[in-house]
Order: sequence, then structure tokens, then C-alpha cells
Amino acid sequence: MLLCLLVLNVFNLANQDKPLQGTESVLDTLPTSLNVDTFDEIVANIQETYNANDVEALYNILGDYAQTLVRIEELQEMVDGASLLGKIDKTSYSHINFLEHNKGADWYSLNYVTKYENGNGTLQVTLRVADNQWQVIGFHMNIEQLQNKNW
Repeated sequence: MLLCLLVLNVFNLANQDKPLQGTESVLDTLPTSLNVDTFDEIVANIQETYNANDVEALYNILGDYAQTLVRIEELQEMVDGASLLGKIDKTSYSHINFLEHNKGADWYSLNYVTKYENGNGTLQVTLRVADNQWQVIGFHMNIEQLQNKNW
């Protein structure tokens, strides 16, 4: 049985890949400050603050754009709802998708395979890039297979 939990999905963005023109790769379109090492730092920060249940620090990971639209109390409710996942044990970078160009910015999703305390799944982080500046817009956690627990 496939169990999907949409947790910490601050924005409901399309998950469809948008192909780039020519041979240009998605990574080539990003500001130089964004690369796989930076992605890993972003995800490590999310993992650390999520596992510590530090909602204020998790909220501060979000950029101004997201904080304008989401209150910390709403994020707290989403974190509380994620208890079924358990803590994030391990993540590994998978790929990046270009989502769309909207409201003067390019939107991307960072995709990580993830081992949660209670099963395996994915972690997706949405980034907004405008004028060579980037910010985290949201998180999407998904658990695909729950470990056999006695709940």
C-alpha cells in the first residue's frame, strides 16, 4: 500500500518537470551560489531543525516571500501533523527540477531520497530564484513505505 503524506507543503506548486530549451541543464541556469553542496547544506539545516522540533528555526529557513504568506502558527500545525514520519534519519540528493517562471522568478524543486524514522520516502524543497538571489519557499515530505510499527 502506498501511503503519501503531504506535510510542510507551504505552497502547492506543480510537480511536473518543465523541459529547458536546447542542451542547457537545470544546474546551468542557477546562480553560481546554488550548487549541489549548497542544496545539501539547505537540506541538512532543514533536517537538523525539523528533528529538533524547532519550528521557529524551521520558519526562519523560509525566505521573506514565504514568510509573507505563511504564519509560524500554520507551520507549527504542519510540523505537528508530521509526527507519523518520525525524524529524518538520512537524505541523499537525487535531482533538481525547473518548475516554472512565475511572478518574475524561476521556481525549482530540490529532490532528495529520504529515510525517515518510520519509513522511506522523499523530501522536496522548493526554491525561488530572482535577480540571482535565491530563497527557500517550502518543504514537501512524502513517506512511501511505512515500517511495520504497532500503532
